[in-house]
Amino acid sequence: EDSLRKVEDSLATTTQQLARAQEQVEKERKERVESEAHVARLEATCADVGLAHERALLLVQDAADERMGAGTEEMRVQQQQMQGQLLMSEHSLARAEAQLAALRPQLDVLESKCAAL
Repeated sequence: EDSLRKVEDSLATTTQQLARAQEQVEKERKERVESEAHVARLEATCADVGLAHERALLLVQDAADERMGAGTEEMRVQQQQMQGQLLMSEHSLARAEAQLAALRPQLDVLESKCAAL
């Protein structure tokens, strides 16, 4: 009976150890699943942040392109205005030269009258 009791005690101890080991394995499996889920969430967050970063870069590039386009358009408008002013100045100069040419004979007549006096 004594050896039967020792075997039963040993069996009980082994059963308890096995139950604790199974609990530990189950706990570690649960922790691993939670860790994998956490890693998946972190990876998804990183992907979202990466996409947000790319979108932000595109927005910044679009804004820069728009500003450059606006600046280019503004410069084009200013250039057209300056060309218009230059054309008007050339017309004014041509009119002034024509008036001067028209007045030249009168000036010559006045100069000869003055010289005769």
